[in-house]
Amino acid sequence: MEIEFGDKKLLKLYTTGTDRRLPSDIPQKFLKIVTILETAIDIYGLWDINSLNFEHLQGKDKQWHQFYH
Repeated sequence: MEIEFGDKKLLKLYTTGTDRRLPSDIPQKFLKIVTILETAIDIYGLWDINSLNFEHLQGKDKQWHQFYH
């Protein structure tokens, strides 16, 4: 799966793996989730990972999906 970052700070965190302003466990968790997303073959492989909180959107955007925390 292809991942794009709309935030420069997230891209920097992804490329460097560290951010001195964050607690040390946050970058590790972030990189773990990004790795899961990168290795997914398709969106259906993500449904079984409960910690991603994957859900279908309701209403007019019901063909789309989202992750939330």
